Amino acid sequence: MSPKLLSTILLNNYSTSLEDAGMGLKLPAVHDKTLDLTVLFDPDTKLPYIIRSYEYHGIYGNSTQDLVVYNYTTVDGVKFPGRFKTIYNKQHILMDYQVDTVIVNPDLDPKVFDGPQGQDATSYPTRDSSYDFSEIGEWYTNYLWSGAYRGTLANISATTPLPNMPEVWFLNFPDGTGYQQVVVEFENEVLAIDCPPHQSHLVLQWAKETLGKAITHVWPSHHHHDHALGLKDYIAAGAKAVVLDQAQEYYSNIPGIQFVTYSADKPIAFKDSRNQVTIVHLEGSAHAFDQAYAAITPICPTENSTMAVFEADYWNPHFENADFFVDHTEAAEFLNKLSKDQVAKSSLVIPAHGVGTDPLTHLIDLLGLPYPSYSAKDFKYSACPSKI
Repeated sequence: MSPKLLSTILLNNYSTSLEDAGMGLKLPAVHDKTLDLTVLFDPDTKLPYIIRSYEYHGIYGNSTQDLVVYNYTTVDGVKFPGRFKTIYNKQHILMDYQVDTVIVNPDLDPKVFDGPQGQDATSYPTRDSSYDFSEIGEWYTNYLWSGAYRGTLANISATTPLPNMPEVWFLNFPDGTGYQQVVVEFENEVLAIDCPPHQSHLVLQWAKETLGKAITHVWPSHHHHDHALGLKDYIAAGAKAVVLDQAQEYYSNIPGIQFVTYSADKPIAFKDSRNQVTIVHLEGSAHAFDQAYAAITPICPTENSTMAVFEADYWNPHFENADFFVDHTEAAEFLNKLSKDQVAKSSLVIPAHGVGTDPLTHLIDLLGLPYPSYSAKDFKYSACPSKI
């Protein structure tokens, strides 16, 4: 392996120690305080085994990202790793690839690494304090990084489209990333539904300016980071996190977090004299272990009342060619749960990815599955006195 990294470390302010490599094993290591990198060595081969960097993650807190290198091969007297893995927090494998051939000093065109014409001048990347390396890296390595969030409060679309429920707000940011949120104002609480990153700051500000109130509770629809990484901002602003009881540990490293929990067999309801929002776990979900949906109804719905269901990722009806690309397995799982809970067939689905609503009957017809003719009055978790 090229000695450049180690020779650079030895020229800097370094220290030696035994470092945790995972699974309770400690390995000899050298830490560079200038680069903030640590190299852990294989005690048998004396070769570099892990190159560790450090970063802060919005959910996990202080984290490690390890480049694990092994299966060395010798070419022209130099040892090269043949296998590379990226492991997060000593347990999550993010990347794994194998080197088939090592070519030393190949005859390459001098311009092979110049890149396309019209590039900006080479410069160090600008740091943005609102973006940790962890967030950029997570999106980039999944080929989903499209730059910083561009939504603005000036361009917000805040509407109350549900009949007779003016306290239920749909928030959309046309210059953002296409994530729809719902904010429900109760007499003593304000609930934010879902929490994508960076948009969180705008929702918090909007609530303060428009409702004259702070967000008191926030519910991430599930733990995937495009729906949960904004949680830390709501917590910092004083809101409580509404999560599945089994998911508390996952979020426990967020500073100051306070939990309000529900379980697989006991949903949680937020209600006042006008409206009710019921958060129901989708137990056994193929998409995420803590996946849930939020049912929105008047406090005591009648047969003709409007019912709406907020969901994330099960169905994205506003995507291009959505009917063709819908995952019928996941969508059927969602539909079966709604049927079990006696959700109204006439319900409006509020997709996290999209704008506005789409009829549940559209999904029913698309899947070709039978669905009972329930009304909002039949909802299993209605707060009507006859159902309590």
